[in-house]
Amino acid sequence: MLTMQHLRRNTVKAMLDLRGGPPALSGGDLYEFGVYTGGGLRAWVEALKTYQSRLHLRHVWGFDSFQGMPDSIEPKGLHYNRAWRAGGLNAAEQLGIFDFPTLSKYIVDKVRFGRTTLVQGFFNESLPLVISNGQSKKMRPALILDIDCDIHASTIEAITFMHSQGLLVRGSVVYYDDWNSP
Repeated sequence: MLTMQHLRRNTVKAMLDLRGGPPALSGGDLYEFGVYTGGGLRAWVEALKTYQSRLHLRHVWGFDSFQGMPDSIEPKGLHYNRAWRAGGLNAAEQLGIFDFPTLSKYIVDKVRFGRTTLVQGFFNESLPLVISNGQSKKMRPALILDIDCDIHASTIEAITFMHSQGLLVRGSVVYYDDWNSP
């Protein structure tokens, strides 16, 4: 079975092997929508370190409610799985850390990349704030966009945000972690 680290490393290697040369985009930011406890971000950072001479990671951006799934989620056929109910996949609950500054520090320390910013909130609420407060102006084109938000509506919100802000460009890699999710 492939681990998260192996999947991320294989994806980065494929980026470099594409057409036998360097990717169209040799540097940029890493965006992950659906951070949970930070394991995916850490795996990306570790995978990119392997190829740091060819790919330059400028900043890591992680977006998550850190409160679990939104109240509006009720996917058909998945009611038996508590993770898919409102509040499921709650990072604060999983880690036992209930104030965001402490939770954020824990996850950023786990990621092991100094230029990491976590954005808290459900995407429909937090992404408009990222635009209105000017934070999106600090963002650079995506080297990698990891969609790990588990539900269709959140996936659409994430991709719409990235596109509207001009962060998806030729050479950006979009990685869907939950291909078969509702």
